[in-house]
Amino acid sequence: MSGFDDEEEEYRGPVTVQPHSEGSEPAESFEVRAHFAGHFSPLTGDYRWKGRLAPEPGLTRAYEQGARTVTVRTPDGHEGSVNSTAPTCGEGSR
Repeated sequence: MSGFDDEEEEYRGPVTVQPHSEGSEPAESFEVRAHFAGHFSPLTGDYRWKGRLAPEPGLTRAYEQGARTVTVRTPDGHEGSVNSTAPTCGEGSR
């Protein structure tokens, strides 16, 4: 059971993630596996994604050093930003 709704669009596969700390240059990029589901939000008018990234020590280290925004890129060029208050959750939009 994925925890995602049946009507949502899904992506499972590799992504490149690049963490950012407020007021500093982006950190190095990491390749990780991801599982995302997305849906259109009629209240905000944007397409919203939620999901999970596989554990990556470098990404955990960046979080511990203050990174709270991550740019996520799929191999076919789709990109979005994720804001997270905990290393295990986040929500983004594109």
